[in-house]
Amino acid sequence: MCTRILVSLAGTALVLACGSNSTAPTTNNPSGGGHSLVIDANPDVKFKPTPDTVSAGDTVQFAWHSVGHNVQWDNTPTGIASIGNGSVGFTSGDSTRVFTVRGSYSYHCGIHGTAMTGVIVVR
Repeated sequence: MCTRILVSLAGTALVLACGSNSTAPTTNNPSGGGHSLVIDANPDVKFKPTPDTVSAGDTVQFAWHSVGHNVQWDNTPTGIASIGNGSVGFTSGDSTRVFTVRGSYSYHCGIHGTAMTGVIVVR
């Protein structure tokens, strides 16, 4: 009985200490995601963050690193130019695209296929 009361009090103290007015961003996506104007195409064969949420009119930068990657668009609400092609990838520098039309833009790396995918949500 005493142990249950102590555990309950400790839990209550933790909730009170953390508060509910946090300014930290939250997400309902356990796999990550968030808001960034830079999408990292990194050596562990992942685009990060994904999904990424941006505002209409934002310019998104794809940052390339030591392993070759590119961007091939799958489903988009409007036409948008791919970055590279199925066999040509970038290993340094960056590429940008401007997103003016609201909606979901799904994409993949033409080199790594379905192992490396992402989504940009434009609001």
